[in-house]
Amino acid sequence: MGTRNTGRIYFPIYPETIQGEDAFALVQRSIGAPLTRLYLVGYYHLRDELDPAETRELAEMLDLWRDRVVVEATIPFLELHATNDDLALSARTRATMSAEGHPR
Repeated sequence: MGTRNTGRIYFPIYPETIQGEDAFALVQRSIGAPLTRLYLVGYYHLRDELDPAETRELAEMLDLWRDRVVVEATIPFLELHATNDDLALSARTRATMSAEGHPR
């Protein structure tokens, strides 16, 4: 969790590769955003720090699932949101991109 946002748990996302490029990089390039190559999904926001036993439990769970595919999904569209805060509470849709063959 690092030294910032210590109350949050994030999971990495590994997007599909399309013609040698990951799908999120294609989106970033198409809107002129810098390529990050790091994609995370915020999973949980903790109110309190974990105690040592809870930390051990979380580490064991992450180790167990670290190298497994948990979800595979095909999305019909992608929305790009702009926000002024890191929790996206003030997010507004800036662009919507449809996947081929999926109306939006």
